[in-house]
Amino acid sequence: MLANALVCPDLESIQKNFSNVSFYFDTPLLLNLLDVQGRYERDAMRELIQLVKKLKGKTCVFSHTIDEIRNVLQGVMKNIRKPTATGAVIREIRKHKVKR
Repeated sequence: MLANALVCPDLESIQKNFSNVSFYFDTPLLLNLLDVQGRYERDAMRELIQLVKKLKGKTCVFSHTIDEIRNVLQGVMKNIRKPTATGAVIREIRKHKVKR
């Protein structure tokens, strides 16, 4: 919201209907939605998607983003048992005691 306020100081003049706008979500945001980076991040992403829907925007994902997510999750599955493996996704999954 702060970024919007900086770019568009007159928020009342912003278009209320984004039916002709496609919002593309990248890998980190979608990982948030999958709840592999924390509940706060998941809830924030859900709120963002609800806002886009409320504004009648279209949510989209590039095919290469799906490939990236698949690669991240496969890497996590491959390395989850290695004590030296780190990263936000691995840490969050370990918190929930998920094992391969």
